[in-house]
Amino acid sequence: MTWYQAGDRAWPVLINRQSGRVSGARRADARKANVTSLILGIAGAILFVLGGLLTLLGLPFPLLAVFGGLMLVVGVVLGLVAPIPAIGVWVFNRRSAEDGR
Repeated sequence: MTWYQAGDRAWPVLINRQSGRVSGARRADARKANVTSLILGIAGAILFVLGGLLTLLGLPFPLLAVFGGLMLVVGVVLGLVAPIPAIGVWVFNRRSAEDGR
């Protein structure tokens, strides 16, 4: 029997000496997923704001308005995608905790 530490908790892991089979709770790192979600969200917000400003400033210049509109759309998509890593890890950890019981 061994263990690994995730966050502030130690998780036991059992290793069968004959077969090498490993059993125990499989956990994903929620901190890494939350940081990834935060970075994606911040990038999306920055692109959204810059795209909106470029679109407004680009009213007299159609090419600048198109570029700003594309940045706006990319910012919205990043904002919608940002929570996926955090939610995915939460669901994975929740399911693996239920399987271990």
